[in-house]
Amino acid sequence: MIERLQAGAQEAVSVMEDSRSRATDSVTSAQSAGQSLQSITRSVTSITDMNTQIAAAADEQSAVAEEINKNIVNINHAAERAADGAQQTSAASSALAELAQDLQALVGQFKV
Repeated sequence: MIERLQAGAQEAVSVMEDSRSRATDSVTSAQSAGQSLQSITRSVTSITDMNTQIAAAADEQSAVAEEINKNIVNINHAAERAADGAQQTSAASSALAELAQDLQALVGQFKV
């Protein structure tokens, strides 16, 4: 009976040592998982920061593109006004040339 008790106690000690070893392994694994989670958290934070910077840059590019578009529209309007002015100048020059010819014809009628 004592031998059975000793064997049972020894088996209990063996099971406890095995459990302690497994618990130690579990703690080590949990610590490793914690470190991995911290690394993942840092990476996610870094990615979030980069996404924020990309979004800000995209907003800036959009604003610049809008400003360029406004400038192109203004240049187009200025070019249209310049073309209109050139047409008016051409028409005025033609009218002035006609008036000059008429005036020359009228002056030619006078004899000195």
